[in-house]
Amino acid sequence: MPDPGLLMIGVMLIVTGIIMIIMGYLAEAAARRPHYPGEESEGPKVSGGGVVIIGPIPIIFGSDRRAALIAAVIGAVLTVIALITFLLMNWGVWKP
Repeated sequence: MPDPGLLMIGVMLIVTGIIMIIMGYLAEAAARRPHYPGEESEGPKVSGGGVVIIGPIPIIFGSDRRAALIAAVIGAVLTVIALITFLLMNWGVWKP
């Protein structure tokens, strides 16, 4: 049986991610809306990137070089955290 505390953390992370996606969509929609009748809104420049981690290997993508670099740094940090967690669990130091 999984630890209820870890299960709750996972659910909270999923809900937080969904809320962040909704807030980002609403912020983008509000920024693109014209403020005055007849005024065209150009909107902000938007770039994005992401990391998909399969096992210990991060797959990085981005709409421009800066977004991909930020995603690469985040992927590297997550990979190191996963490696440390696996090693601590293997040595018996940490048991979730």
